[in-house]
Amino acid sequence: MPVPDPATVPQSPASSPTGRVPCELKGLWRRTLLTAPGAPADTTTHVSWLQGRRCYADLRQPAGFAHAPRTRGLTDLTRAQLACLARQEAFAGELSHEGDVCHWHHSVDLQPPAAFPDSGRVRTENGLLVEEGVHETYTEHWRREISPGIAAVTESPHDAAAPTGAPLAGALLHEPETGRAGVLVRAGPWFAYARGRNPLTHLPAGASLAELVAGAASVHDARRLLDCEVSLGRVRESGWHLSRSTLPGRTGRRFMAWASGSDGLHVSDLASDGTPVTRSWRITGADGPLSRLLPHSGTRGGPS
Repeated sequence: MPVPDPATVPQSPASSPTGRVPCELKGLWRRTLLTAPGAPADTTTHVSWLQGRRCYADLRQPAGFAHAPRTRGLTDLTRAQLACLARQEAFAGELSHEGDVCHWHHSVDLQPPAAFPDSGRVRTENGLLVEEGVHETYTEHWRREISPGIAAVTESPHDAAAPTGAPLAGALLHEPETGRAGVLVRAGPWFAYARGRNPLTHLPAGASLAELVAGAASVHDARRLLDCEVSLGRVRESGWHLSRSTLPGRTGRRFMAWASGSDGLHVSDLASDGTPVTRSWRITGADGPLSRLLPHSGTRGGPS
């Protein structure tokens, strides 16, 4: 094929020999377009991707999902409402980067494991981030979300708090009691919290969550399939607040977390019936100071 003129080739984020995600990718992104063979172009699904230093979270909700009724927990939902939740896509984990190819590793995934790895070739073009599938054929357009007074998320050269920088940190989590996986990530004024389902609840690779929920033997089994959380929120002076979630009962609530020793993290959460619970996590991987992930600075006794 003809060799392209370098002046006409869209710019690609530079490779990062340290393994860190390039600054071009950090921050909160909103998808504006998805195209794939045999399917109509999608411009209405509400898709947000929050990228930290390495950890990330991705939440994809069909148009109109934000109007789902707020409930205390999954036990308040009918079978029809559970079927609506199953239409979401959400996942979180770590991003690795080789040249212009990104690999999204899913530690937490609302949907069953996919048939192919989640990899895409990215480039910047006309103010957008363009992603093209490596193992599957698709194209996604992403636009960075900018809040008033907030510049693009960057780090100071020495990764220290600085007027020109923004807090960036993430942690991979493990719940010893159940074996669940979790992720907590912050990029500037945004954060995300993800909690996987109980690993005893097995979802076959390549299956459809909607079909699994529809075919569940009981409403209890359907709720168990959906007991997985990916939530996005904002860091405000009044606290950290969840603005969107795979679980309607979490939307609008305040997020509270506090440290336990050097590798422990407690998170105020909800059981499936809406009862408040405290989850005790072990940090299995961190990419930034833990203090940047804590709405509260105490290390003992919970929120103050």
